[in-house]
Amino acid sequence: MDVNRRQYFFLRFLTILIGSLLLNSIAQAGLKFETTRLELKPPMGALHADYMFSFRNSSDQKITVQDVVSSCGCTTAELGKRVYQPGEVGELKGRFTFEGRTGFQQKKITLKTDDPKQPEILLAFQLDIPKVVEVSPIFLYWKLDGNAEWKQAHLKLAEGITSDIPQATFDQEAIELEVKTVKPGQEYELKLKPTDLSRKRMLSIKLSLPLSTGNYKEVLVYVAVK
Repeated sequence: MDVNRRQYFFLRFLTILIGSLLLNSIAQAGLKFETTRLELKPPMGALHADYMFSFRNSSDQKITVQDVVSSCGCTTAELGKRVYQPGEVGELKGRFTFEGRTGFQQKKITLKTDDPKQPEILLAFQLDIPKVVEVSPIFLYWKLDGNAEWKQAHLKLAEGITSDIPQATFDQEAIELEVKTVKPGQEYELKLKPTDLSRKRMLSIKLSLPLSTGNYKEVLVYVAVK
């Protein structure tokens, strides 16, 4: 009886050990990333955010990355090489260019490999892009054949960011514009009106702000006759 009990426990132990080894082997197969999700924190006024994913080939076979696809044309993704030998480490680096985006953003990168156990690897990063400047209202309307009255738009920068008077680019024959400083470096008022209300049209004013962070921020104000 004692012999049978010893055999039973030995076989049970052996089964658990083999199962554990198999699970570990599966877990270690393929390209193993330190993390597959990142949270980026760009500084106020930044125009882009850089990211990096680190990984290791934890299998006993070389692995080739056949393709790297990002979910947006605003996001680049680059590998130093495409073929990784067993135990070799690598990095996937890239840049997300904001292009005027603000608020919560999430982007994904997909790696396609020749590893049958791991043909695709999904990576993702997220971030909250702070709004550097607030313009209100963005759209100003005038009634067709109405009165060409002056209207105002207000521009205010986020706390901690300053700018000189914004530089305006617009059709000077179609729009009259005055820019007044409300609070130096922080708040400005735009006073404007279209010169012709006899036809429907949509015009824009591009404002370029030289920020204290060393770069420029561009915003648009729209002028519509309808």
